[in-house]
Amino acid sequence: MNQKLQLTKTLLNELNVVVNEKQLKSWYLLWWLNPRDNGTNSMRLTERGLDDFEQKLGLKSYQVDFPKPIENFHNKLFLDLDRTISGPYFLTRKYIKVFAEKTAVQLVLFGGDIKKYTKSKEMSQKYNTKID
Repeated sequence: MNQKLQLTKTLLNELNVVVNEKQLKSWYLLWWLNPRDNGTNSMRLTERGLDDFEQKLGLKSYQVDFPKPIENFHNKLFLDLDRTISGPYFLTRKYIKVFAEKTAVQLVLFGGDIKKYTKSKEMSQKYNTKID
């Protein structure tokens, strides 16, 4: 079972939702922006997913504002984020919300520049050094 599916199932249990195959699939599609199970763990949330995580589940999120709004979303940005952020996140042109305090601190240390953050994380993975 992939990470998103397992997380979805666990969180639905917290919400006291009867978890059958149909319910699980329905909530999975509501919460995750990229619901495909193709080996990647894109943890990008939909607006509904963000609302449910924050409001219904009471999970603490951390908002990191970007120094300047992202003008153009492109596939490379999403792929880079999917490779470097292992937990759920929500992205807009002006900010990113993450649920892991460690990730939030790292993003703040990079001044909210997600391009620098993802590049640094990828370099550390490439050379087998850890900045986690």
